[in-house]
Order: sequence, then C-alpha cells, then structure tokens
Amino acid sequence: MNKKKKYFTGFAITLFMLPFVYLLLAGFADVWNFPQVIPHSYNVERWKNALTENNGIVHGFVLSLVIALFVALFSTGFGFMISSTIAQNKRRNLLLFACYFPLALSPVIYALLVNYYFILMGLTGTLAGVIFCQLMIALPFAILLLNSFWNHEIKSLQEVSSALGASATQTFFKVLMPVAKPQLLVCFFQTFGSSMGLPLLLAWEKYRHLR
Repeated sequence: MNKKKKYFTGFAITLFMLPFVYLLLAGFADVWNFPQVIPHSYNVERWKNALTENNGIVHGFVLSLVIALFVALFSTGFGFMISSTIAQNKRRNLLLFACYFPLALSPVIYALLVNYYFILMGLTGTLAGVIFCQLMIALPFAILLLNSFWNHEIKSLQEVSSALGASATQTFFKVLMPVAKPQLLVCFFQTFGSSMGLPLLLAWEKYRHLR
C-alpha cells in the first residue's frame, strides 16, 4: 500500500510539474517543431532582450506582482473577518448566495457591466481601478472559501477560550489564527494566483514575440 501511495504521489507531482517544465523549455527554445519532444536548439537572446530592453515586461511583471500581493492579503484578511460576521448572521445563506454573483458571470461580461461605473468614477485605466476590479472578484471568492472554517467546533473553541478568561483579541490571535492558518494560506495563494494569471499570460505572449 505504501508503494502504491509513493507511485501515486510521484505521478501527481510529475503531472503538476509538467506545465512548468514546458514553460522553462519554451522560454529557452529556439527551434521547437512538432513532433519533437524537446527543442532542437536553445538561445538566451529573448531573455536578454526582456531583461535589458525598455519593453515594459519587467516593469509590468513587478507591478502585477505588487498588485497581486495586495489583492491576496486584503482579500484573505478581510474575507476572514467578513466570513466570521456572516457565519453569525441570521441571513447567512442569503449573504453567501450574494457572494456567488461576481463569480457566476464571465469575467468579460462582468467587466463590461461595471465599466460604465468605472468611467463615471474615473477609475478606468488607473492602478486603483485595476485593484478595485480584482477585489470585486477576489473578496467574494475569499469569503466563500473561508466560510467553511466557521463551524460548530470553532464556535465551541471560542466559547471555551472565553470561559477560561481570554479576551477577544487573545482568542483571535492565539486560538483562531493558528487553527485557521492552513485555510488562510490556501486562500492567499488562490487569490494571488488568480490575480497574477492574466498578467503572466500577457507578459508571456509579449516575451514570445521578442527577437
């Protein structure tokens, strides 16, 4: 049984790493035609051009990274607190249902629907507009993801901590946070990955056309 688990784990890791291996090979490939399994030749000229020339790739990547970090931290932190409030609300199901609306529509359609209001507020094409637009999707997603944390066991844990004399702050940081850490990390990386996905794709497409 242990051998089967090892084989399955190795197979899963291999499948997970294949896209990254492909990106690494494609990044250095000079000639790579079907049906070749690996590139025929390699060069680093495009990497040199991407890192040295004033083409905006590096600046755009760094800016996207900063935006993604902010969106992930904000969504995870506030999503955790808002999900706690929703869990104690009598209209919990209705509030959670409302969180699905930004996620139910296609991102393109959703962007077209809110773009009018972004133009009125002067947010179109601005850094604040990009962050706000991403938060409109990332925050509801974080709330839905973290909502499952607030179950009966957590409620009992809070009651025991309060009965033992711990303050609300002590209960939050010394009791709830250590227990919630794995789920918070999952939420952080999920929102960070969704925020960085499109900028990485655009940067990759621009890199591919460098000479």
